[in-house]
Amino acid sequence: MRRLSVAGMALLCLAGCGTPKASFYPSAATDRKLVATVVIGVDTLTDSEWRFWNYAKATGTVSKKPGDGAFFIKLPPAHSFIVMKLPVDEAGRFGPDVFALNGKAYFRYCKGDALPAVALKAGEVVYVGDVHLTKDKGTFNLAFAQDFAAAKKFVARDYPDLVANLRERPFKNLRVTSACPA
Repeated sequence: MRRLSVAGMALLCLAGCGTPKASFYPSAATDRKLVATVVIGVDTLTDSEWRFWNYAKATGTVSKKPGDGAFFIKLPPAHSFIVMKLPVDEAGRFGPDVFALNGKAYFRYCKGDALPAVALKAGEVVYVGDVHLTKDKGTFNLAFAQDFAAAKKFVARDYPDLVANLRERPFKNLRVTSACPA
C-alpha cells in the first residue's frame, strides 16, 4: 500500500506571516501534468488521514480502494491552510478517511456515512473547503465549511504564483459503501 505521511514528504512550515505556511509534496519526481494542487483549510486537534476513494458514477457512491491501490496522506493537527500537490486519480474522489488522536479514531468514514469528497483533475489548483474539529465537554465535533475569500487571501500572500489559477470546488457528500475495518 502506498502511504505517505509527514515523515515521508518534504514538509515546509514557515512562521512569520501570522499563519503558518504548510506544503506537502508527495513526490519530487511526480510529473506536474499528473498532479492537482489542493488547498484545504484545517482547524483540527487531531491527525487526519485522507485518501482517494473508488467512485461509482452510476450510483454516486464511494468505497475504499483495496490493498496497493490505496493512496493515503496523513495531515498533522493544524490551524491554517494546507497546500498539497497530489497525484491525480480522475476516476476516484479525494476525501478524509479518519480523524484520530493518540491512535484512537474519533471519526472514521464507513458504510452508510456521507463522505465529503471532491473530484480532481490534473493541472488544476482548487480550494475544496475547511475542516473544523473541535472538542466541547469531552465530545469531538466535526464540521466542514467554505471560506473561499480567506483561502484566496492566503494563497495570494503565500503562493502568489498560484492565485490566478485558484478555483473553488466544494466537497460534495457521497455515500460510503465499504465497511470499516474490524
